[in-house]
Amino acid sequence: MNLYKLIAEHLISIGYASIRYDKRGLHKSQGDFVKTGLNDSIKDIISVYNYLKNRDDIDSGNIFLLGHSEGLFYLPLHQIK
Repeated sequence: MNLYKLIAEHLISIGYASIRYDKRGLHKSQGDFVKTGLNDSIKDIISVYNYLKNRDDIDSGNIFLLGHSEGLFYLPLHQIK
């Protein structure tokens, strides 16, 4: 089993919402992995954040972003509003 799936499932089991997604062009996602650049990845993160922020069942004041590998590089996105 995938480690990140286990982490997500544990967070859900203790009352947190969790969302995981693949980088463009990987696994079931659409797009071209080779052509995906930094700006594309940042846009994707902002889209996921806005999706969560606008859900009625999510406390928009308590969204926590967690990344690994390249995803960790993008976390200091202080402009997300």
